[in-house]
Amino acid sequence: MMQLQLYLTKTSSYDQIELFDFEGIELVQSIQDVRDIAKVFAEFTRTFTVPASRINNGIFKHFDNPDIGRESNPGDNLNFDATRRLDAELHLNFLLFKKGRLQLDAVNMRNNKPYSYTVTFFGDTVKLSETLGDQTLNTLAALSDIEFDYTSASIINLMGNASDVTIGSDTFTDSFLFPLITSTQKLVYDSIDNTKENNLYPHGNYKGVDYRDLKPALRIHTIIKAIEDQYTNIQFDSSFFNTTNLPYYNLFMWLNKEKGKIDIESPQRRLKASDFTAARGDTDEPGLAQSSTPAGGRFNGAQDIFFKHSKVEYFLDVKIFPSNSDSYNFILKKDNKEFFRVDNLSGDKHPMNMKGNSSEGSPRIDLPEGLYSFHLETTSATDFDLEIGVKKNRPSLVLGWVGELRTFVISYTASFSFPIAVEKDASELIPNKIKIIDFLTGLFKMFNLTAVVNNDRVIEVKTLDNFYASGQNVNLTEYTDVTESTIESIIPFSSIEFKYDGLDTIFASQHEEIAGKPWGTAIWPDRTSDSASNDFLEVGESYEVVVPFEHHKFNRLYNEDIEDVANLTNIQWGYSVNSDENSIVGKPLLFYPILPSTEGITQEQIEVVIAPTASQNISSYYVPSNSLKLLPDDDLKNINFFAETNEYSGTPFTGTLYEEYYDDYITQTFDPASRIYKYKAKIPDDILRELKLNDSVVIFDYTFRVNKIVTNFLTGITQLELINKSNLLSTSDNENDYTDNVSKTYNTVDTTKVRVDLTTRTV
Repeated sequence: MMQLQLYLTKTSSYDQIELFDFEGIELVQSIQDVRDIAKVFAEFTRTFTVPASRINNGIFKHFDNPDIGRESNPGDNLNFDATRRLDAELHLNFLLFKKGRLQLDAVNMRNNKPYSYTVTFFGDTVKLSETLGDQTLNTLAALSDIEFDYTSASIINLMGNASDVTIGSDTFTDSFLFPLITSTQKLVYDSIDNTKENNLYPHGNYKGVDYRDLKPALRIHTIIKAIEDQYTNIQFDSSFFNTTNLPYYNLFMWLNKEKGKIDIESPQRRLKASDFTAARGDTDEPGLAQSSTPAGGRFNGAQDIFFKHSKVEYFLDVKIFPSNSDSYNFILKKDNKEFFRVDNLSGDKHPMNMKGNSSEGSPRIDLPEGLYSFHLETTSATDFDLEIGVKKNRPSLVLGWVGELRTFVISYTASFSFPIAVEKDASELIPNKIKIIDFLTGLFKMFNLTAVVNNDRVIEVKTLDNFYASGQNVNLTEYTDVTESTIESIIPFSSIEFKYDGLDTIFASQHEEIAGKPWGTAIWPDRTSDSASNDFLEVGESYEVVVPFEHHKFNRLYNEDIEDVANLTNIQWGYSVNSDENSIVGKPLLFYPILPSTEGITQEQIEVVIAPTASQNISSYYVPSNSLKLLPDDDLKNINFFAETNEYSGTPFTGTLYEEYYDDYITQTFDPASRIYKYKAKIPDDILRELKLNDSVVIFDYTFRVNKIVTNFLTGITQLELINKSNLLSTSDNENDYTDNVSKTYNTVDTTKVRVDLTTRTV
């Protein structure tokens, strides 16, 4: 008999939630449904009801009555916080089946008394969207530590010598650089005509590329590591996100937050961890403990991590003591976004006041939950001392009533020198409109990745092909009801288009006008290359797999603008403007920066303008590319979906995202010989517990890929939705399966055993 148990899991204990003995709880599992192949991060989810029993009322803390159990410390509050999901486990016959997250949705009343609770169980991958929420890339604190001097010398050096980046305790070499992508200048190369503007040829007349028109780029692997560094409950394995997987690891993001040149009018500096002293005062109080003080130069403020409480308040007190009387600005950022600002300060000031009864400073501000950092702006070289205090007010319990507020305070100091040189960091420049979860979703769509959380709550990330390849063969023939099944057509779409969302830059737009199709876009089935596909039945709707990134078409320059092979230079360049040649931000741009010399290519010397009457010539610089290499060899991998003519070599590079990561799945799944098979089965709990979504299911002499599994734990019946792949197996594989199964018995869901000689026995 199959029995289901549901537990809320804690650090060292389990709370078992009682279940109705008459409700059929169904669990739906699917890793990539053929009906929605672009959907990611959704393994399974199910809503059901549980009784309002004495045990469950205790677990959910009598959710129907909000006045029960208020404690003096919100961390011990007996009210159940339904705004937060909790770790949970499903067990089959008291053995682990699935880990996930549980959400309390409602308490259902009968005769004004609680009758049941409605809860939703989510697969563990939900913690990605749950944890990251609407946070954007620029809120990743570790990116603030990737700094550079905004000077011509620093930028010219980074054009040909990438710097290392450290995230946490890991350092990644050559991960921050300046590629040859301009924001406003249309570059040319003319060794004859020295009157042309933006001419890279070093005529010595200061008409080359202006260093201020360039912006940096950051290795995306460091962004992944910054996510892990900030969100400790999110950890990825190294199956895909690793330093040897070059199509991924060599990929960079261009830090193009705003149109045109980088704004340096108001130099801003963030106070770092090394600028602060250790906190003093009530450091044992939850929310003010040492882990919540400005580690990394940030106050990790606000409510307790597990519970919110309407009576808890946090206030910040800031006093600033500059070394001179020059003007300065104070900024407090929350989640790397401006939260509070005071401009045009001079001398000793008290811009934030936590007391609320002083004439100094602004009225006190209650700090919402978030990650805070302190910033100063000034145009002069100034030393600053700061005195910072954090006050927490929470209610105390007086004779069972919420009485007077109790106050706890910590304080610390900081010292900081503001240099003359302008410094910038990656968090200031990284595109700030894209959410972290959308960035991850974009990578998953690019490389057709899957995410499965293992029992250690580590997120295993693999390409879909590798995910299926790591599965096992599981023979379910004897547990499957073969007396009744359904076979359906598998083709829900007439066509599938794989493309980038951002195709607005000038060269990408021109490509579409000339070629009649969007740059880098693949369409399945390809009716232009396969005449037989023109007879393909137009069934279903068109479907799009859209990646939320910009996709440039880069340009290899000709000398004198004469488009002849003899005049080709080795300079490839990107131009971030629209068709009207106006600078644009676009979506976040991903690309491969390449030093041509690493492929034996000699680079032309180019002129970099560093002042109105000064320039510097360089002969080593990173050029942007959509392919992993500039020259064709055995490795033609690129980030186009369609095998476009490579901008540098002039030949098609066939190792596209579609060919490398989608073709096998799409070809096999939507093959005319493929079908969706729907079976019912009574699978023993020990097998059901171990059945994975990447396993190949064997029934008689057919082998299937799992599309969906739906299990009703009351009836014990599992509905299998499978896609046949037996047409891809060798004859010997089919023979082995057949001979292995022919002497066994097979189930129907009414427990009648059917033997291969067609005699029956009812159990």
